[in-house]
Amino acid sequence: MRLITKLIIALILLTATCATAQELHLKDGTILKGTLLSFDQGVYTFSSSALGTMNIPASKVSALTTGEGQSPAINPQNMQTLQEQMMGDNEIMALIESLQNDPDFLAIMQDPEIITAIQNGDYKGLETNPKMMKLMEKSQVKAIKRKVDH
Repeated sequence: MRLITKLIIALILLTATCATAQELHLKDGTILKGTLLSFDQGVYTFSSSALGTMNIPASKVSALTTGEGQSPAINPQNMQTLQEQMMGDNEIMALIESLQNDPDFLAIMQDPEIITAIQNGDYKGLETNPKMMKLMEKSQVKAIKRKVDH
């Protein structure tokens, strides 16, 4: 169930981070504009046209936003909270369980490239994956997203 929960969290984060401009807010007040490439083992890989590709420890990041003035999409502190919220909500768990026999969901769970991307926090790779994009359109995934957003 843990991998399934990670997949659903990845889907929710994709819907929150699919934007042309993203901002990585550092604790020292610096704001980097660019694209999140991945989040793996506590390190953000972020690409900026001005600075190139950078690896930034989560300990130096206060938030990742989806553009100017928008709320944080990924915050090092909220990943665990999101997982706990989902695992503790019977409605969300029922929606997740309803996906377990969905052919599109099963195809994703058997795709080694997608599983590796989920485990590595490679949101950029997931964002462009046609199987993931199709799954994001499922009513259950949209219902989970609405429930988590409230």
